Amino acid sequence: MSKLFKIEVGILLTEVVEILGNHNPGALRLKDHYDLLLVQLEKAKALKLTYGPHPLSHKLAALHKKRLKYAALINLQLQSLEKVDCKETLLMVEQAQRLSKEFLTYLGQKRLRVVEFQIGVFFIQLELEDNEESKAAFIGLGLKPYLDELQKTNKRYNELHYQRTRDLNERPKTSDRLLERETEKVMRQFFEQVNSYQNNFKDIDYSHLITELNVTLTEYSKLIRTRVATNKRRARKKAALEEATIAATTKETALVAVEETIIENTTEAQSSNNITATLTNNKPTMSKVKGKPKPTTIKKGTKGNEIVGKDLRRVLKRGRRK
Repeated sequence: MSKLFKIEVGILLTEVVEILGNHNPGALRLKDHYDLLLVQLEKAKALKLTYGPHPLSHKLAALHKKRLKYAALINLQLQSLEKVDCKETLLMVEQAQRLSKEFLTYLGQKRLRVVEFQIGVFFIQLELEDNEESKAAFIGLGLKPYLDELQKTNKRYNELHYQRTRDLNERPKTSDRLLERETEKVMRQFFEQVNSYQNNFKDIDYSHLITELNVTLTEYSKLIRTRVATNKRRARKKAALEEATIAATTKETALVAVEETIIENTTEAQSSNNITATLTNNKPTMSKVKGKPKPTTIKKGTKGNEIVGKDLRRVLKRGRRK
């Protein structure tokens, strides 16, 4: 029974009480247990309670959108008036935006509590003596109707929000785990007592009661088994999907790494070939003469008289003699 949902525990207790009530608890010596089950059934009513959305939730959502709309309209009007070629108007826009930019911008991106707080503070600031010029600017720019509607909408939202909060706090609790365990314990004690009585009181026929109880308990056992199997199947599918995702990601990463390696190797090979080609093009050419390379020569005298480099010293000496 510990795997039953909260609402199912209350329903099962109701069915057990009905079955026992149809079999004359007094004749079966189960009157005390029957009375105990009735007391527990009254307590367990909270387990069968389910609450949908509060009736005021839709109204609150609509009011929230409405106050966001008026805040946006005020900001848009001020932005459009910034383009007016009038010094007096621009000064009033500057005074008004001193408060609007601080409290009325980007409200749609903020939490409900923050929106409620900022709009409330905006109207408090607007009434301060230090902000008389800002208030006069809003009025002078023709934005007072928007301010009035924003204040009215925000006030109504706060009233309904307080009412909904109060209603929710006054609702009977539906998630009392201790009450669930207590109800399960009472039913177990009853089932154990029935088993004990059928063995001790041979003159009383408990077979019909036990048969009906077993049929009911079997239905709930099937429900639990089906739920467990479904959860396991979903868990396996989720695990398989996660493994497939990891495998696909790993494979994709590996392919990217291989592609990067190929590109890098190709780039290096191309760079090496370019360097080799550059060196080949810049290599000095040697005279195609058989034997040793042609020695360095120095010209002397008229054109065509050439002196071999190794005879240079002798020629110079001969020149000094002259």
